[in-house]
Amino acid sequence: MPSSVDVTKWEESLTPSGDALLDDVVLEYFRTEGMYEEAVQFCQESHAEMTDEDVEELRTRSACLRAVETGDTDGVLKMLNTIDPSFLASNSAVSSSLTILRFVEILRAPDPSSLMQALSFARSEFTLLSSRLPASLPLVEEAMTLLLLHSNSNSKSKSNSSDATKLGGPGPGPDPDCDMDPDLDLDLDSIGESMRRRVAHALNRALLLRSTSTSTSTSGSRSRSRSSSGG
Repeated sequence: MPSSVDVTKWEESLTPSGDALLDDVVLEYFRTEGMYEEAVQFCQESHAEMTDEDVEELRTRSACLRAVETGDTDGVLKMLNTIDPSFLASNSAVSSSLTILRFVEILRAPDPSSLMQALSFARSEFTLLSSRLPASLPLVEEAMTLLLLHSNSNSKSKSNSSDATKLGGPGPGPDPDCDMDPDLDLDLDSIGESMRRRVAHALNRALLLRSTSTSTSTSGSRSRSRSSSGG
């Protein structure tokens, strides 16, 4: 006859392992999403742990994502080249997306010369990008459409301002028959924020894949080294 089981003790014995499993799941979510501060704080408040290598990788990846999300494209390019000079060359999709994002950030800048700066950037960078990566052509075309719309919007704004000065009044205002969006600047901001999120997501995946590949390669090298020593 099977012995009786103390249900309370049995449940208590499961609790630690259950909590540990949940902690691992939560930590893995933070780590995968590049949430450095959340992951570190969670480790301090739970039984979850990260190796020093994992902490440093997550810290660096999180800094790259934050740079993208704040529009600091120059900063993220510098960080990526420091992490791995070959990263952008081996991740053409991320590289082309960052190039387009740099263009959009220039276009969004409040600097009066931003339009000319964006045009100069497009002439130099988009030509190289299209020839080096033909698959990026649709992105380039969308970016150039933004440039055209923004240019037309600026021209229209200057025209209205000139009319107002001549007539001493508020100007004719927007043409109701014109298809141009009068809130184009707001649309540019929306497009920019959306693109930041998309680029950050793609960059996070690429950096995670690189980290996983590097860890696997390192573990394999260590295993081979131990086998050679044992032999």
